[in-house]
Amino acid sequence: MNCSAHVLNTIIRNAFDDGYLTRELPELLEQLQKVRAVVTFLKQCGLAGELPHGVRQEMSTWWNSKLTMIKSVLTQYDKIESRLDSRGNLLLEDVNKALLMGVVDFLEPSKEASEKLERDKVATLPHVLMYYAKLKRHLTATLTDSPDVCKLKSRTLEFLELKLTVGELHKISTFLWPPFRHLRMLDAQDRKNVHDRVREMLTDVHLRLSQGGPSTEQLDNKPAPKRSFLQEFNGWQNAAEAQTTDSELDSYLRDSDSSEDVRRLLESWGAQRKKHRRLFFLAKKVLSIPSTSASSERNFRVAGYVFQERRTCFKPENLDNLLFLHKNMEIFALCWPLSSSCRRVRKCGDFVAACYFIFIP
Repeated sequence: MNCSAHVLNTIIRNAFDDGYLTRELPELLEQLQKVRAVVTFLKQCGLAGELPHGVRQEMSTWWNSKLTMIKSVLTQYDKIESRLDSRGNLLLEDVNKALLMGVVDFLEPSKEASEKLERDKVATLPHVLMYYAKLKRHLTATLTDSPDVCKLKSRTLEFLELKLTVGELHKISTFLWPPFRHLRMLDAQDRKNVHDRVREMLTDVHLRLSQGGPSTEQLDNKPAPKRSFLQEFNGWQNAAEAQTTDSELDSYLRDSDSSEDVRRLLESWGAQRKKHRRLFFLAKKVLSIPSTSASSERNFRVAGYVFQERRTCFKPENLDNLLFLHKNMEIFALCWPLSSSCRRVRKCGDFVAACYFIFIP
């Protein structure tokens, strides 16, 4: 399963490819270049510090940085213009604010989607189908869109349908989010396919539970029930299994209970584990799958800052100095003016500035 947030970022990057903009949307390319030039000038000449809010430059490695850059200029356009005029700078001359606002409106839903999909400690897989349907609707051109935005939407929609694959698990996870259990964003045949697949998965869960798998009683820290003699012949009970599975699925579809807060979705399924026993196990299996790798990448990046060569590959003498300073830091801080004659302290003194972060509790 691909990282959905990475795919969205790739779609937006391809939609704004410089080669395509040069051929098809030269005015839009010119406007984006002007905004980049304004941000660069403000940062280089020090005027950015005089603004109430900072300006942000577009970075190819930062998601949604194009949107952030444009908004950072448009939201304080008048103040930027007055400061540029005071220096006789004409960078904002002939800037098409209406076109740039259209680009902002075009990019906002993609930013919202990527931020929702990359969250930590939340079930994010149900959002993939939701935002896929929302983005498809958003990328349908309207009468109020400018010709440039219409072309941009058409190109982005092609990439969205080509690159962002909504698979079986995405649809099932949305089905397991109670407010959207009826999957109204899908057509009738797709809904039937999802229901059929859920029935198959529930049958598999039923077989595993009947063969001695974990049960809801075990979740309450009670001993597992003994295996009955009839379980040796559970293959003869297919009709009963299918009936049980269908009744649980139908009960869930008729149920009025709903958990609108996706942050508590797994908890709400835990509260329903006796009412919808097999669906609970299915939800626990499916909803724990993240829609993106952004969370693990963030953790890896933080770990990388700790376990890097500058921090871990110390020379023996430097490690000895660190241990000495760490042990005597309070004394060292109080007595530094009086102890400059101490050879050990003098030897460590130049080392403090580079390594002081280690002593922060």
